[in-house]
Amino acid sequence: MQGKVIRDWFEGFAGIKLFNAILLIVVSFIFLLGYNDAIGDTLYMYLFVAKDICIFLICFFLWPDKGIRADYSIARTFFVLAAWFLTFYVFWISLTYAVSYLFRSIATDYNEHFDVFLKYVLAEGPGRMTIDFLRFGPDFMSIFILALGPRWMKFAMDEKITNYRRQSQNLELELNFLQSQINPHFLFNTLNNIYLLLDFDAEKGKEMVLRLSTLMRYNVYESKNETIDLDKELDFIIDFLSLMRLRYGNKVKVISEISRPAERYSVIPLLMISFIENAFKHGPDKNPSNNFVSVKVKVVDGYLYMNVENKFCDLGKAGESKSRTKYGGIGVMNVKRRLELYHSGRYDLDIDKKDNLFCVNMKIPLITTGN
Repeated sequence: MQGKVIRDWFEGFAGIKLFNAILLIVVSFIFLLGYNDAIGDTLYMYLFVAKDICIFLICFFLWPDKGIRADYSIARTFFVLAAWFLTFYVFWISLTYAVSYLFRSIATDYNEHFDVFLKYVLAEGPGRMTIDFLRFGPDFMSIFILALGPRWMKFAMDEKITNYRRQSQNLELELNFLQSQINPHFLFNTLNNIYLLLDFDAEKGKEMVLRLSTLMRYNVYESKNETIDLDKELDFIIDFLSLMRLRYGNKVKVISEISRPAERYSVIPLLMISFIENAFKHGPDKNPSNNFVSVKVKVVDGYLYMNVENKFCDLGKAGESKSRTKYGGIGVMNVKRRLELYHSGRYDLDIDKKDNLFCVNMKIPLITTGN
């Protein structure tokens, strides 16, 4: 499965390169025919052909289809697009004036109709040409539209490749998570604690068996989806913290403040659990004196805010605290990669250690799913 995804990704990438090459050949041929009819059969007409190809490539590759954020208002989106359009247009006007000046200086063999165009351009100058959109705008619009249509086709192909990347990434992350999270040590300790609990609190023991079952089901099945209902993700975290309380008992103070929003949201699964799991792994598991873990989750204005803190004091053989200990490892690296893949430029992640306290703060956008 993973080999097929990677192979398809390379085929898609090669397809985009071929698409760009064919498009450039076709556009060059169109410009060549157009200027050959307008100017005549002269070598210097390639100055204008090169000028329009340059503008075409700029519009094709620099048009900010990925620079418009989803949370922009209609007015702001229109303003950004209009600003880019005007920038391209002014650049085309300036380049047209410069090429016309150069052409008029060195070329002698061209038709009278084009001579009228050159005289008008050189007399107007870039400033008045920019204002005279009725005369010069249609020429630029033909280039712009010619670039914009294939641009969206290329954008669709880019999205397809991105989806392949996500599929491959999800497969890798799924394997890594199953290897690191669902391990015999965790299961044996939890099952042993549940077994002991059944002797004096059968109802609570049954409840914890149910929580463990729900936790495992979520790991194996539901977390395979690209997005998951936020309530299910929060239930998963609550079940995990309940098992940790059972495992450590009164030895570790586990604080949790998890608030549910009134609206329904979806979230990328398993982004939070790696940091929560690491709070126990690098806290109580490292040293019994690390007896404090705090997990806080809230939703404000469509963003999820998570704060995870744990006491950290890793003692070496001589009983001295080690000041340099790597936090996270593969799990945190995978989370960062997924954040970049799904929420590039729209998330905040801060991991810090102060006064024997590890602190993780994360802010990610949520997906509205309606009622």
